[in-house]
Amino acid sequence: MTQTTIHTVGVPVRSVNWVRLFPTRDAENRDVLVAVMGQQADNLIVVRIDPTTGKTNQVSAQHPESNYPTAATLSRTGRVYIGAAHSGHLFCYDPRIGTLDDLGVINPPHDIFPCRIDEAPDGTLWIGCYGTAGLTSYHPETGVFTRYGRMDDTDMYCYPLVAPDGRIACDIKVTHPHVVVFDPSTGEKRAVTPRLARENGGRCNLLRAADGRLYIDCASGIFRLNGFDTIPVEALPDPEPAPTMSDGSVAIFSDAASQIFRTLAITGPQGGAMRELAIDYQAAGSALFLVHAGPDRQIYGSSVLPLHLFCYNPVTGAMDDLGACSTAAGEAYSMGNLDGKLYICSYPGARLSVYDPSQPYHFGTEPGSNPRDIARMDEISYRPRAMVTGPLGRIWTASVPDYGLWGGPLSWYDPGTERFGTYRDIAGEASCWSLA
Repeated sequence: MTQTTIHTVGVPVRSVNWVRLFPTRDAENRDVLVAVMGQQADNLIVVRIDPTTGKTNQVSAQHPESNYPTAATLSRTGRVYIGAAHSGHLFCYDPRIGTLDDLGVINPPHDIFPCRIDEAPDGTLWIGCYGTAGLTSYHPETGVFTRYGRMDDTDMYCYPLVAPDGRIACDIKVTHPHVVVFDPSTGEKRAVTPRLARENGGRCNLLRAADGRLYIDCASGIFRLNGFDTIPVEALPDPEPAPTMSDGSVAIFSDAASQIFRTLAITGPQGGAMRELAIDYQAAGSALFLVHAGPDRQIYGSSVLPLHLFCYNPVTGAMDDLGACSTAAGEAYSMGNLDGKLYICSYPGARLSVYDPSQPYHFGTEPGSNPRDIARMDEISYRPRAMVTGPLGRIWTASVPDYGLWGGPLSWYDPGTERFGTYRDIAGEASCWSLA
């Protein structure tokens, strides 16, 4: 009788997600950078960075299920406020003393995913959430949450911005994108753009411009928000600029595109000299979404948010985080082998990539990249649940459609001709789910 053993191989990917970087000041009024990062194997972390030396100090959220900093903002006080999913709690990081305080639950029990936090001139924080599209305010001086209820009776996502007149504009997502304006002084709320289904071309985006006013870019045009009125304008002005360090320097993660977040690039004011800093912090590990036997008898897999391709050699025991394999940053939903190559289809957007394990690893979108992000399977597919390879020499995927849409397609790609095709409504309003 064959004896089966199970043993732990290790943690293939230790990366972070929902990363934001804020310039602020410490107790001595010196520049510091605050990085807010999410992860699956433990709660979210906040890393304070000395922009001169790269020295770091790290703290973690302590409330259970506070893995993802889905909303965060830098307040006028220099503190960083963070909304965590899926606990639905609000946290405050004070860079002067390096503490991360749990301020409480935002809008229980259903609003578990904070979408956006915006600060009013008086310091009040306005928080919109996923769950009930609820709107909540928090007053830092009193520590009191005030809950105003749903901003829409059907949709579930609320992204608020404070207007100059004190009203709160809420960008409502995702099935019928539109903007709702709420007046805290009277309790009145009113939709100021049409509720047009995404299936019928509905789209809507709310933003704050450099002039401090709010603007709406939607299917019916571009508008400036004035109270409950929308004023047509010809074009969107420049967006509100991001905060800078005290001398005007700008800091970013230069390796963000590859989902690494270990190298800072700091550029001097007005496009001055750029320098890089290596940043050290401890990440607990990324969850795994998929494993697949590749064409070279190695085991390949995908981590979740961010998407890294990893490889495990069952003969030698070697395991490597290969890095990015798609411009989609979520996770690989399906993989397949054809002609010695590994095909990978990823969320969001059902983007197809191809990797040749016999060639050096160099991810990109241009011909010759390996793996190469080719394109989306089609304009509807979003979560490519299944893949089969071979019939007609093609790669076939079955997908769930984008948010707010119905009818998940059966789609194909022909490597020989580099052509794509799709059959959308073969399951009606349902989605293709599995292939064999």
